[in-house]
Amino acid sequence: MSVIYGSVEPFEQILRAAHELMDSYEYAAADGYEPWDDCDGRDLAPELYRWAKSVAEQAEDYIRMNSSNAPINGGENW
Repeated sequence: MSVIYGSVEPFEQILRAAHELMDSYEYAAADGYEPWDDCDGRDLAPELYRWAKSVAEQAEDYIRMNSSNAPINGGENW
């Protein structure tokens, strides 16, 4: 896949991947989720969910600011 400068396609792929990851660990964001403290190692589910959510938010911001229907001044209201 060739990417044109300013293209949002890579960020759309990142957004899809982040949502798939969030869907995989959605249980970790639920109220009442309790990590297994008696297991060896650290339970990474909540951290993975939060990380994927932040990646998805950043990708959405980039897509919104750089898509063909974005405001001319980037929404900064100068």
